[in-house]
Amino acid sequence: MSDHPGTASETYVPAHPAEDLSAATYAALSARPVSHAALSAVEELAHLMLPQVGEKSTSIRRKALGALLADLAERDVDDHGGWLYRSLDAGAFTSQAVGYKPFMTIYRAMTKVGYLEQVLGNRVWTASELSASGRTPAWQRATRFRSTPTLREWLEVKGIVRADWSSHFERSTSVPIVAGRFLPVILRAGKPPKHFGAAQARKIPITRSDPNVAQLAGRMDRINAYLAGVKVEPFGPVVLRRIFAQGDDPAHDWSQGGRMYAIGATPYQTAKRAQRKDIIINGEPTVELDIQASHLTILAGLGHVPRFTGDPYSIEEVLNREVVKRWVNMTLSHGKRHRTWPKEAVEDFAKRGVDLRQDFPIKTTGDAILRHLPILMEDGSGVAVGWGELQFRESEVVLATMERLAFEHDVPALPVHDSLIVSVEARDLATAKLMEEWRCSFAVAPVIG
Repeated sequence: MSDHPGTASETYVPAHPAEDLSAATYAALSARPVSHAALSAVEELAHLMLPQVGEKSTSIRRKALGALLADLAERDVDDHGGWLYRSLDAGAFTSQAVGYKPFMTIYRAMTKVGYLEQVLGNRVWTASELSASGRTPAWQRATRFRSTPTLREWLEVKGIVRADWSSHFERSTSVPIVAGRFLPVILRAGKPPKHFGAAQARKIPITRSDPNVAQLAGRMDRINAYLAGVKVEPFGPVVLRRIFAQGDDPAHDWSQGGRMYAIGATPYQTAKRAQRKDIIINGEPTVELDIQASHLTILAGLGHVPRFTGDPYSIEEVLNREVVKRWVNMTLSHGKRHRTWPKEAVEDFAKRGVDLRQDFPIKTTGDAILRHLPILMEDGSGVAVGWGELQFRESEVVLATMERLAFEHDVPALPVHDSLIVSVEARDLATAKLMEEWRCSFAVAPVIG
Protein backbone atom coordinates (compact mmCIF):
# COMPACT_ATOMS: atom_id res chain seq x y z
CA MET A 1 0.00 0.00 0.00
CA SER A 2 1.33 3.48 -0.84
CA ASP A 3 2.19 6.07 1.78
CA HIS A 4 -0.64 8.31 0.55
CA PRO A 5 -4.31 7.48 0.23
CA GLY A 6 -4.92 6.32 -3.30
CA THR A 7 -7.73 7.38 -5.62
CA ALA A 8 -10.25 4.65 -6.29
CA SER A 9 -10.02 3.24 -9.81
CA GLU A 10 -13.77 2.87 -10.09
CA THR A 11 -16.84 4.40 -8.51
CA TYR A 12 -18.73 2.14 -6.15
CA VAL A 13 -22.15 3.15 -4.94
CA PRO A 14 -23.28 0.80 -2.15
CA ALA A 15 -26.80 0.37 -0.92
CA HIS A 16 -27.48 2.53 2.13
CA PRO A 17 -30.20 1.05 4.35
CA ALA A 18 -32.50 3.67 5.84
CA GLU A 19 -31.79 2.36 9.35
CA ASP A 20 -28.04 2.94 8.83
CA LEU A 21 -28.55 6.54 7.72
CA SER A 22 -30.96 7.08 10.62
CA ALA A 23 -28.26 5.93 13.05
CA ALA A 24 -25.81 8.61 11.89
CA THR A 25 -24.25 10.69 14.66
CA TYR A 26 -23.64 14.43 14.63
CA ALA A 27 -20.31 15.72 13.31
CA ALA A 28 -19.53 18.21 16.07
CA LEU A 29 -16.15 19.35 14.68
CA SER A 30 -15.13 20.05 18.27
CA ALA A 31 -11.99 17.89 18.45
CA ARG A 32 -8.43 18.54 17.32
CA PRO A 33 -5.36 16.38 16.55
CA VAL A 34 -2.77 16.26 19.36
CA SER A 35 -0.41 13.36 18.60
CA HIS A 36 2.55 13.63 16.27
CA ALA A 37 0.96 11.02 13.99
CA ALA A 38 -2.36 12.88 13.75
CA LEU A 39 -0.75 16.29 13.22
CA SER A 40 1.50 14.85 10.52
CA ALA A 41 -1.48 13.18 8.85
CA VAL A 42 -3.35 16.49 8.70
CA GLU A 43 -0.36 18.29 7.18
CA GLU A 44 0.17 15.55 4.60
CA LEU A 45 -3.49 15.29 3.64
CA ALA A 46 -3.86 19.05 3.31
CA HIS A 47 -0.91 19.36 0.92
CA LEU A 48 -2.11 16.32 -1.02
CA MET A 49 -5.81 17.17 -1.36
CA LEU A 50 -6.20 20.93 -1.51
CA PRO A 51 -4.40 21.41 -4.86
CA GLN A 52 -7.02 19.04 -6.29
CA VAL A 53 -9.62 21.77 -5.80
CA GLY A 54 -7.29 24.67 -6.62
CA GLU A 55 -6.70 25.73 -3.02
CA LYS A 56 -3.66 26.12 -0.78
CA SER A 57 -3.00 24.72 2.66
CA THR A 58 -3.66 27.35 5.34
CA SER A 59 -3.83 27.11 9.11
CA ILE A 60 -7.60 27.66 9.06
CA ARG A 61 -8.14 24.88 6.52
CA ARG A 62 -5.83 22.52 8.40
CA LYS A 63 -7.84 23.22 11.54
CA ALA A 64 -11.04 22.29 9.69
CA LEU A 65 -9.39 19.17 8.30
CA GLY A 66 -8.19 18.11 11.75
CA ALA A 67 -11.67 18.54 13.23
CA LEU A 68 -13.34 16.59 10.42
CA LEU A 69 -10.70 13.87 10.49
CA ALA A 70 -11.21 13.48 14.26
CA ASP A 71 -14.96 12.93 13.86
CA LEU A 72 -14.46 10.52 10.96
CA ALA A 73 -11.84 8.51 12.86
CA GLU A 74 -14.03 8.30 15.96
CA ARG A 75 -16.98 6.65 14.20
CA ASP A 76 -17.16 2.86 14.16
CA VAL A 77 -17.81 1.62 10.62
CA ASP A 78 -19.36 -1.53 12.10
CA ASP A 79 -22.00 0.61 13.84
CA HIS A 80 -24.59 0.99 11.07
CA GLY A 81 -21.89 1.91 8.58
CA GLY A 82 -20.27 4.64 10.66
CA TRP A 83 -22.22 7.55 9.17
CA LEU A 84 -22.04 11.14 10.42
CA TYR A 85 -24.51 13.90 9.69
CA ARG A 86 -24.35 17.68 9.54
CA SER A 87 -26.25 20.42 7.76
CA LEU A 88 -24.10 21.96 5.05
CA ASP A 89 -26.01 25.26 5.17
CA ALA A 90 -23.81 28.23 6.04
CA GLY A 91 -26.01 29.13 9.00
CA ALA A 92 -25.23 25.81 10.69
CA PHE A 93 -21.63 27.01 11.21
CA THR A 94 -22.46 30.34 12.83
CA SER A 95 -20.49 30.84 16.07
CA GLN A 96 -18.88 27.40 15.68
CA ALA A 97 -15.19 26.53 16.15
CA VAL A 98 -14.89 25.65 12.44
CA GLY A 99 -16.20 28.11 9.87
CA TYR A 100 -18.36 27.33 6.86
CA LYS A 101 -15.90 28.26 4.08
CA PRO A 102 -12.85 26.35 5.37
CA PHE A 103 -15.01 23.32 6.19
CA MET A 104 -16.61 23.22 2.74
CA THR A 105 -13.22 23.59 1.07
CA ILE A 106 -11.96 20.55 2.96
CA TYR A 107 -15.23 18.67 2.45
CA ARG A 108 -15.15 19.19 -1.32
CA ALA A 109 -11.49 18.20 -1.52
CA MET A 110 -11.99 14.98 0.44
CA THR A 111 -15.04 14.08 -1.63
CA LYS A 112 -13.29 14.79 -4.94
CA VAL A 113 -10.28 12.58 -4.24
CA GLY A 114 -12.39 9.74 -2.88
CA TYR A 115 -11.73 9.91 0.85
CA LEU A 116 -15.27 10.90 1.80
CA GLU A 117 -18.52 9.18 0.86
CA GLN A 118 -21.71 11.21 1.09
CA VAL A 119 -25.47 10.99 0.84
CA LEU A 120 -26.74 14.48 0.21
CA GLY A 121 -29.52 15.90 2.35
CA ASN A 122 -32.85 16.83 0.84
CA ARG A 123 -36.00 18.79 1.47
CA VAL A 124 -39.70 18.29 0.85
CA TRP A 125 -41.51 21.49 0.00
CA THR A 126 -45.04 22.63 0.68
CA ALA A 127 -47.14 25.50 -0.63
CA SER A 128 -47.12 28.62 1.55
CA GLU A 129 -48.62 32.07 1.19
CA LEU A 130 -45.98 33.39 3.62
CA SER A 131 -43.11 32.82 1.19
CA ALA A 132 -42.28 34.98 -1.83
CA SER A 133 -41.64 31.82 -3.84
CA GLY A 134 -45.00 30.38 -2.84
CA ARG A 135 -43.49 27.41 -1.04
CA THR A 136 -41.49 26.57 2.08
CA PRO A 137 -39.68 23.42 3.28
CA ALA A 138 -42.06 20.98 5.00
CA TRP A 139 -39.20 18.83 6.34
CA GLN A 140 -35.54 18.25 5.63
CA ARG A 141 -32.75 15.77 6.23
CA ALA A 142 -29.13 16.68 6.84
CA THR A 143 -26.33 15.36 4.63
CA ARG A 144 -24.72 12.07 5.69
CA PHE A 145 -21.05 11.29 5.15
CA ARG A 146 -18.33 8.87 6.25
CA SER A 147 -14.70 8.01 5.51
CA THR A 148 -13.99 5.59 2.69
CA PRO A 149 -12.07 2.33 3.19
CA THR A 150 -9.12 3.92 1.35
CA LEU A 151 -8.80 6.70 3.91
CA ARG A 152 -9.31 4.36 6.86
CA GLU A 153 -6.57 2.02 5.59
CA TRP A 154 -4.16 4.93 5.13
CA LEU A 155 -4.81 6.20 8.63
CA GLU A 156 -4.22 2.71 9.98
CA VAL A 157 -0.80 2.65 8.28
CA LYS A 158 -0.08 5.91 10.11
CA GLY A 159 -1.00 4.19 13.38
CA ILE A 160 -4.32 6.05 13.76
CA VAL A 161 -7.09 3.59 14.61
CA ARG A 162 -10.42 4.05 16.35
CA ALA A 163 -9.38 2.03 19.40
CA ASP A 164 -6.63 4.59 20.14
CA TRP A 165 -8.65 7.66 19.16
CA SER A 166 -8.05 9.50 22.45
CA SER A 167 -4.30 9.12 21.97
CA HIS A 168 -4.46 11.11 18.74
CA PHE A 169 -7.33 13.57 19.21
CA GLU A 170 -8.76 15.70 22.00
CA ARG A 171 -12.33 16.96 22.32
CA SER A 172 -12.74 20.64 23.17
CA THR A 173 -13.82 21.43 26.73
CA SER A 174 -15.80 24.53 25.77
CA VAL A 175 -18.58 25.36 23.37
CA PRO A 176 -18.19 28.58 21.34
CA ILE A 177 -21.42 30.52 21.80
CA VAL A 178 -21.51 34.19 20.92
CA ALA A 179 -23.47 36.18 23.49
CA GLY A 180 -26.79 37.42 22.18
CA ARG A 181 -26.65 35.26 19.05
CA PHE A 182 -27.49 31.85 20.48
CA LEU A 183 -31.19 31.19 20.98
CA PRO A 184 -31.74 28.00 23.02
CA VAL A 185 -35.34 27.69 21.82
CA ILE A 186 -36.54 26.51 18.41
CA LEU A 187 -40.10 26.53 17.10
CA ARG A 188 -40.98 24.24 14.24
CA ALA A 189 -44.08 23.68 12.14
CA GLY A 190 -46.26 20.59 12.40
CA LYS A 191 -44.78 17.15 12.78
CA PRO A 192 -42.99 15.90 9.61
CA PRO A 193 -45.08 13.44 7.59
CA LYS A 194 -42.26 10.90 7.87
CA HIS A 195 -39.34 10.58 10.26
CA PHE A 196 -35.91 9.81 8.86
CA GLY A 197 -32.92 10.40 11.11
CA ALA A 198 -32.53 14.16 11.32
CA ALA A 199 -35.69 14.83 9.31
CA GLN A 200 -37.20 18.05 10.57
CA ALA A 201 -40.22 20.23 10.04
CA ARG A 202 -39.49 23.76 8.92
CA LYS A 203 -38.47 26.39 11.42
CA ILE A 204 -40.81 29.21 12.42
CA PRO A 205 -38.93 32.52 12.89
CA ILE A 206 -38.83 33.67 16.54
CA THR A 207 -36.91 36.30 18.52
CA ARG A 208 -36.27 37.14 22.17
CA SER A 209 -38.49 40.19 21.77
CA ASP A 210 -41.44 37.81 22.09
CA PRO A 211 -42.19 37.53 25.85
CA ASN A 212 -42.89 33.81 25.53
CA VAL A 213 -39.56 33.21 23.80
CA ALA A 214 -37.72 35.37 26.34
CA GLN A 215 -39.18 33.40 29.25
CA LEU A 216 -38.45 30.00 27.73
CA ALA A 217 -34.96 31.02 26.59
CA GLY A 218 -34.20 32.45 30.03
CA ARG A 219 -34.74 29.07 31.67
CA MET A 220 -32.49 27.38 29.12
CA ASP A 221 -29.83 30.11 29.43
CA ARG A 222 -29.69 29.46 33.15
CA ILE A 223 -29.38 25.68 32.89
CA ASN A 224 -26.82 25.99 30.09
CA ALA A 225 -24.75 28.39 32.17
CA TYR A 226 -24.75 25.82 34.97
CA LEU A 227 -23.80 22.95 32.64
CA ALA A 228 -20.94 25.04 31.22
CA GLY A 229 -19.11 24.37 34.49
CA VAL A 230 -19.75 20.62 34.33
CA LYS A 231 -17.22 18.22 32.81
CA VAL A 232 -18.92 15.50 30.78
CA GLU A 233 -16.80 12.69 29.36
CA PRO A 234 -16.40 11.28 26.72
CA PHE A 235 -19.03 13.36 24.90
CA GLY A 236 -17.57 16.76 25.65
CA PRO A 237 -19.37 19.87 26.89
CA VAL A 238 -23.17 19.88 26.86
CA VAL A 239 -25.36 22.71 25.61
CA LEU A 240 -29.11 22.19 25.40
CA ARG A 241 -31.75 23.55 23.09
CA ARG A 242 -35.47 23.13 23.60
CA ILE A 243 -37.48 22.38 20.44
CA PHE A 244 -41.21 23.10 20.28
CA ALA A 245 -43.61 21.88 17.61
CA GLN A 246 -46.88 22.79 15.86
CA GLY A 247 -45.76 26.40 15.47
CA ASP A 248 -47.91 26.80 12.35
CA ASP A 249 -51.10 26.05 14.29
CA PRO A 250 -53.07 29.28 14.89
CA ALA A 251 -53.86 27.99 18.38
CA HIS A 252 -50.20 27.36 19.17
CA ASP A 253 -49.39 28.33 22.75
CA TRP A 254 -45.94 26.82 23.35
CA SER A 255 -47.45 23.63 24.75
CA GLN A 256 -46.42 21.20 22.03
CA GLY A 257 -43.10 19.37 22.03
CA GLY A 258 -40.50 21.13 24.13
CA ARG A 259 -38.01 18.29 24.55
CA MET A 260 -34.37 19.22 25.13
CA TYR A 261 -31.70 18.32 22.58
CA ALA A 262 -27.95 18.46 23.11
CA ILE A 263 -25.84 20.41 20.61
CA GLY A 264 -22.29 21.75 20.42
CA ALA A 265 -20.57 18.39 20.99
CA THR A 266 -21.07 14.79 19.98
CA PRO A 267 -24.66 14.36 21.21
CA TYR A 268 -24.74 11.85 24.04
CA GLN A 269 -28.48 11.49 23.46
CA THR A 270 -27.98 9.71 20.12
CA ALA A 271 -25.52 7.21 21.57
CA LYS A 272 -26.73 3.73 22.34
CA ARG A 273 -27.81 3.14 25.93
CA ALA A 274 -24.80 0.85 26.48
CA GLN A 275 -22.50 3.70 25.42
CA ARG A 276 -24.28 6.18 27.69
CA LYS A 277 -23.37 3.96 30.64
CA ASP A 278 -19.77 5.10 30.13
CA ILE A 279 -20.60 8.78 30.68
CA ILE A 280 -18.59 10.41 33.47
CA ILE A 281 -19.86 13.63 35.10
CA ASN A 282 -17.23 15.62 36.98
CA GLY A 283 -15.14 12.49 37.30
CA GLU A 284 -17.99 10.38 38.73
CA PRO A 285 -19.65 7.33 37.12
CA THR A 286 -23.28 7.77 36.18
CA VAL A 287 -26.63 6.01 36.08
CA GLU A 288 -29.61 6.66 33.81
CA LEU A 289 -32.98 7.10 35.53
CA ASP A 290 -35.65 6.06 33.06
CA ILE A 291 -39.32 7.01 33.47
CA GLN A 292 -40.98 3.79 32.33
CA ALA A 293 -44.08 4.10 30.14
CA SER A 294 -43.83 7.87 30.50
CA HIS A 295 -46.69 8.85 28.21
CA LEU A 296 -49.05 6.20 29.50
CA THR A 297 -48.31 7.33 33.06
CA ILE A 298 -49.18 10.90 32.07
CA LEU A 299 -52.43 9.73 30.51
CA ALA A 300 -53.24 7.81 33.71
CA GLY A 301 -52.50 10.92 35.79
CA LEU A 302 -54.81 12.98 33.56
CA GLY A 303 -57.56 10.38 33.92
CA HIS A 304 -57.61 9.15 30.33
CA VAL A 305 -56.53 5.58 31.07
CA PRO A 306 -56.95 3.53 34.26
CA ARG A 307 -54.13 3.79 36.76
CA PHE A 308 -51.94 0.76 36.58
CA THR A 309 -49.39 -1.09 38.61
CA GLY A 310 -46.64 -3.12 37.04
CA ASP A 311 -46.00 -3.20 33.30
CA PRO A 312 -48.86 -1.55 31.34
CA TYR A 313 -47.65 -3.18 28.12
CA SER A 314 -48.15 -6.67 29.51
CA ILE A 315 -51.60 -7.65 28.19
CA GLU A 316 -52.55 -11.32 28.35
CA GLU A 317 -54.78 -11.14 25.27
CA VAL A 318 -51.88 -9.95 23.10
CA LEU A 319 -49.04 -11.92 24.74
CA ASN A 320 -46.21 -9.96 23.10
CA ARG A 321 -45.49 -6.77 25.13
CA GLU A 322 -43.30 -5.31 22.38
CA VAL A 323 -46.23 -5.48 19.99
CA VAL A 324 -48.40 -3.68 22.54
CA LYS A 325 -45.75 -1.01 23.09
CA ARG A 326 -45.30 -0.45 19.35
CA TRP A 327 -49.05 -0.18 18.75
CA VAL A 328 -49.50 2.32 21.61
CA ASN A 329 -46.56 4.50 20.59
CA MET A 330 -47.41 4.60 16.90
CA THR A 331 -51.07 5.36 17.65
CA LEU A 332 -50.18 8.24 19.98
CA SER A 333 -47.76 9.58 17.37
CA HIS A 334 -50.23 9.16 14.48
CA GLY A 335 -53.13 10.69 16.42
CA LYS A 336 -55.53 7.90 15.42
CA ARG A 337 -55.62 4.19 14.63
CA HIS A 338 -53.64 2.78 11.73
CA ARG A 339 -55.57 0.67 9.25
CA THR A 340 -52.53 -1.51 8.55
CA TRP A 341 -49.22 -2.16 10.27
CA PRO A 342 -46.63 0.34 8.95
CA LYS A 343 -43.95 -1.17 6.75
CA GLU A 344 -41.20 -0.20 9.19
CA ALA A 345 -42.92 -2.08 12.03
CA VAL A 346 -43.45 -5.17 9.88
CA GLU A 347 -39.79 -5.23 8.84
CA ASP A 348 -38.58 -4.61 12.39
CA PHE A 349 -40.57 -7.47 13.89
CA ALA A 350 -39.70 -9.78 10.99
CA LYS A 351 -36.08 -9.56 12.12
CA ARG A 352 -37.24 -10.93 15.47
CA GLY A 353 -39.11 -13.79 13.83
CA VAL A 354 -42.56 -12.22 14.28
CA ASP A 355 -45.01 -11.89 11.40
CA LEU A 356 -47.05 -8.89 12.55
CA ARG A 357 -49.71 -9.09 9.87
CA GLN A 358 -50.27 -12.82 10.31
CA ASP A 359 -49.78 -13.21 14.07
CA PHE A 360 -51.19 -9.87 15.24
CA PRO A 361 -53.92 -8.58 12.89
CA ILE A 362 -53.99 -4.85 13.55
CA LYS A 363 -57.76 -4.52 14.06
CA THR A 364 -58.19 -7.29 16.64
CA THR A 365 -54.86 -6.46 18.28
CA GLY A 366 -55.83 -2.80 18.60
CA ASP A 367 -59.26 -3.68 20.00
CA ALA A 368 -57.66 -5.88 22.68
CA ILE A 369 -55.19 -3.15 23.65
CA LEU A 370 -57.88 -0.47 23.84
CA ARG A 371 -59.89 -2.55 26.30
CA HIS A 372 -56.98 -2.18 28.73
CA LEU A 373 -55.50 1.13 27.60
CA PRO A 374 -58.24 3.40 26.17
CA ILE A 375 -55.90 6.01 24.71
CA LEU A 376 -58.50 7.08 22.13
CA MET A 377 -61.51 9.30 22.71
CA GLU A 378 -64.82 7.51 23.25
CA ASP A 379 -65.91 7.96 19.62
CA GLY A 380 -62.55 6.61 18.42
CA SER A 381 -61.92 9.71 16.30
CA GLY A 382 -58.50 10.41 17.74
CA VAL A 383 -56.19 10.17 20.72
CA ALA A 384 -57.26 11.68 24.02
CA VAL A 385 -54.00 13.65 24.27
CA GLY A 386 -51.69 14.20 21.31
CA TRP A 387 -47.96 13.44 21.10
CA GLY A 388 -47.06 17.14 21.22
CA GLU A 389 -48.84 17.79 24.53
CA LEU A 390 -47.47 14.56 26.02
CA GLN A 391 -43.92 15.55 25.12
CA PHE A 392 -44.45 19.04 26.53
CA ARG A 393 -45.80 17.82 29.87
CA GLU A 394 -43.00 15.28 30.12
CA SER A 395 -40.33 17.88 29.26
CA GLU A 396 -41.65 20.32 31.86
CA VAL A 397 -41.21 17.71 34.60
CA VAL A 398 -37.73 16.76 33.38
CA LEU A 399 -36.58 20.39 33.16
CA ALA A 400 -38.06 21.29 36.57
CA THR A 401 -36.22 18.34 38.10
CA MET A 402 -32.95 19.43 36.47
CA GLU A 403 -33.41 22.95 37.83
CA ARG A 404 -34.05 21.76 41.37
CA LEU A 405 -31.07 19.41 41.30
CA ALA A 406 -28.77 22.08 39.88
CA PHE A 407 -29.79 25.15 41.86
CA GLU A 408 -30.87 23.60 45.16
CA HIS A 409 -28.34 20.76 45.42
CA ASP A 410 -25.57 21.54 42.89
CA VAL A 411 -26.18 18.19 41.17
CA PRO A 412 -25.88 18.18 37.36
CA ALA A 413 -28.33 16.06 35.35
CA LEU A 414 -28.38 15.37 31.62
CA PRO A 415 -31.75 14.83 29.89
CA VAL A 416 -32.47 12.03 27.42
CA HIS A 417 -36.11 12.91 26.76
CA ASP A 418 -37.88 10.65 29.30
CA SER A 419 -34.80 9.91 31.41
CA LEU A 420 -32.06 11.69 33.33
CA ILE A 421 -28.37 10.85 33.62
CA VAL A 422 -26.90 11.66 37.04
CA SER A 423 -23.92 10.52 39.06
CA VAL A 424 -24.33 7.22 40.89
CA GLU A 425 -23.87 9.09 44.17
CA ALA A 426 -26.84 11.36 43.36
CA ARG A 427 -29.13 8.54 42.28
CA ASP A 428 -31.41 8.51 45.33
CA LEU A 429 -31.69 12.31 45.50
CA ALA A 430 -32.44 12.63 41.78
CA THR A 431 -35.03 9.84 41.94
CA ALA A 432 -36.77 11.54 44.86
CA LYS A 433 -36.87 14.94 43.13
CA LEU A 434 -38.11 13.41 39.88
CA MET A 435 -40.88 11.59 41.76
CA GLU A 436 -41.86 14.81 43.58
CA GLU A 437 -42.12 16.81 40.35
CA TRP A 438 -44.07 14.03 38.68
CA ARG A 439 -46.59 13.71 41.50
CA CYS A 440 -46.99 17.49 41.62
CA SER A 441 -47.88 17.58 37.92
CA PHE A 442 -49.93 14.40 37.54
CA ALA A 443 -50.83 13.15 41.06
CA VAL A 444 -49.50 9.74 40.10
CA ALA A 445 -46.17 8.09 40.85
CA PRO A 446 -44.14 6.86 37.86
CA VAL A 447 -41.96 3.76 37.82
CA ILE A 448 -38.35 4.86 37.57
CA GLY A 449 -35.87 2.25 36.42
